[in-house]
Amino acid sequence: MLTVTVLGLGLFAGLTIFLSLPTARMREVPRRARTFLGSLTAGILLFLFWDVTTQALAPVSSAAYAGDLAGTAGQVLLVLGGFLLAFGGLTLFERLYRARNAPRPDPSVPVSEEAAPAPLPPKRAMDLIATGIGLHNFAEGLAIGAAYVSGGLTFATVLFVGFALHNSTEGFGVVGPALASGFVPSWGRLIALGLVAGGPTFLGTVVGSIADVPALSTTFLAVAAGAILYVVLELTTAAARGGRPGTRMWGIFAGFALGILTDLLVTAGHV
Repeated sequence: MLTVTVLGLGLFAGLTIFLSLPTARMREVPRRARTFLGSLTAGILLFLFWDVTTQALAPVSSAAYAGDLAGTAGQVLLVLGGFLLAFGGLTLFERLYRARNAPRPDPSVPVSEEAAPAPLPPKRAMDLIATGIGLHNFAEGLAIGAAYVSGGLTFATVLFVGFALHNSTEGFGVVGPALASGFVPSWGRLIALGLVAGGPTFLGTVVGSIADVPALSTTFLAVAAGAILYVVLELTTAAARGGRPGTRMWGIFAGFALGILTDLLVTAGHV
């Protein structure tokens, strides 16, 4: 039976993302610092892509190792279908968005000399990142709820601590486009982004406590992987347009390392 304590764990594990969101309100950030922060975002999201893809493929490996051909095929379809739904859907949506908002071509300018497509506006990029992280956090909530059902409150609490610390860094990923471009979002927008990215942890905890549905977790992880990869490609393309290569490299490395270090806390909770 679901308790208020477990609901609180799921709620606060997701809302720790608000600890890093206020950094988007920083003003007059030097260009080199903006480049580093934008690359830091890409590094964090690269780690999240690797992390959620690994988790999504785990059931595939288990079914294949057990010799369950039907189960393996079903898991592969879930992973590929979820990934295609997110990555392909966002790619199509972006294509329609650019076609609708693109300026009329100048007949005097040769096609070969036309400018490359502009990067995503900071507002849209933050929306997409928050959505992808929200899908990932829903799967984390499923883990907290399932841990409570199978191992009791102690096991769920250990996972909560790991996920809470891990999620506290994901706010940097959400506001990275704002930090990189100098855009300062309102407090209301930051609250909305935090709820989109962190709120699903609570919902996942509820669902995971009521029913253990591995296929649901696999699907959400695959969808999250597709959404995160799409945003990573957009961010890295934008970062390549300016800033020093060394700054970009160290920013991506720092973001990836930060993701690994916080994820170790979650792994320690399973030991």
